[in-house]
Amino acid sequence: MDYVITDKGIKLLLETGFFADVSREAQEAISAERGHFYFEDIDEYLRNHRSSPRFREKLLDELEDNDEFRIFSFMYANDLVERGKIPSNLPDNLMTAISGFVNTEKWTNQRYRHNFRHINDRFITCVNGDTHGDFFLQQYNYVFDDSEFLFPEASPLVKKLKQKDIGKLYGHYDYWTGFLEHLILYSLQIKKEVPFRENFEEVFYRGNLPSETPGMVLSPALETLKFRAKEKKIFGIPLYPGWKKQRDSGWSFTGQIEKSRGFIMDGNLVYCDEDSDGDIEFAYYGKFSSPRVFITPDMIEPLMRGTITLIRDGAGRNQPQDPGLIMKYFPYDLF
Repeated sequence: MDYVITDKGIKLLLETGFFADVSREAQEAISAERGHFYFEDIDEYLRNHRSSPRFREKLLDELEDNDEFRIFSFMYANDLVERGKIPSNLPDNLMTAISGFVNTEKWTNQRYRHNFRHINDRFITCVNGDTHGDFFLQQYNYVFDDSEFLFPEASPLVKKLKQKDIGKLYGHYDYWTGFLEHLILYSLQIKKEVPFRENFEEVFYRGNLPSETPGMVLSPALETLKFRAKEKKIFGIPLYPGWKKQRDSGWSFTGQIEKSRGFIMDGNLVYCDEDSDGDIEFAYYGKFSSPRVFITPDMIEPLMRGTITLIRDGAGRNQPQDPGLIMKYFPYDLF
């Protein structure tokens, strides 16, 4: 089981102005070589650094020999103090929130170089790129065990999870922009305003796309979008139920990522794994397992922000301008 920061902890970091700096520094730490810590050195380290005695005691009680996981976040939070990234006179509750945030990022990121995390009242949702540039989306159960907390004043900020992995989506490096297209299509099909449609250049490119030429990975998909716009070829994500009527009306369908397919069900974008023994059957598509990945309408904006940023910054193998070109040339008028 793992300690993660709660919405109240995130709110505290935002209100005190530390969220952006801590997030950036945490990513740098997670991407770097972590080194190895020995159990007998941990207590000495915590005593020599600014740490709550109760937090230290709780961690040491649960650590096993050479267990680096729980201690890493707190060690790094104190390292931020030493390097002058955060003040040395912060109250214990804020230090606890910072430690919980770093620990959450480390847990959800694991070995990946890029991470985007959005918290709502049901899931922690992460979009990651691995060292090969492949696409990962993972969702984790956001159910807390209120019987387990570090110490009373920390319990609203950092809590223990009852359950972790509940669903995942995988695609090769060329699926990054495909997932961005899915999010745009989902917005259009549920008649929701597409986030960043009018201001993506200002938000992600300081006002100007670096190039109008797509990278090699995006080029075929962008040509398809331009062709559909020119020929008015309507396409979309299958609806369940009710998508067959659209198919009979001349729609073509997208939504496939590796062995999963996206569907719009009950107003949510869900991904189902192909499964010959699955309990959901879609005509023309076959059988699928019950949905494991859920994207709700309120998650579109943060997921688009994270996905565009990650593509731009090299999570896959796209060029920086590629997500901007998707936003610019997507055939919105077809909808």
